Amino acid sequence: MYELCKDALRDVTYPSNGVDLYALVGAKRALASYDDTARAAGTLRGNASLPGDERDAYASCEEAYRAATDTMDRVAAALVGCRFLDDGDDLGQVYRDGVAQVDGFRDRVMKLPASPLYGRSLVDRNLAVLAYFLGKLLGVQ
Repeated sequence: MYELCKDALRDVTYPSNGVDLYALVGAKRALASYDDTARAAGTLRGNASLPGDERDAYASCEEAYRAATDTMDRVAAALVGCRFLDDGDDLGQVYRDGVAQVDGFRDRVMKLPASPLYGRSLVDRNLAVLAYFLGKLLGVQ
């Protein structure tokens, strides 16, 4: 997790930056990774040599990643607007929902024989958790 954190936040090098910037960068890194994984799932889904159940699994993964992306977009918008503790929106729950969405993808891919997306799903999950931990530094529960 430490190496993932260093890699995800590598571009934020100014000591005067606030925690909110680190939290936003964590969310943006997760979003970029989600996009890469969803694109890879779409490519795999298009492989006609795969059995139908694997293609179906990759199609459902694309849907899960759309939901996870929408969720992390909500997080990023809240961070940009400095709305991490107010307006009745439980940002902590939004983070947790995003982790659960990525977990759902990971669980589905884990059942496939040697899926090339399993490793990506672990990275995505860890990036979602890292983003949540950075949000907790802002007081998000």
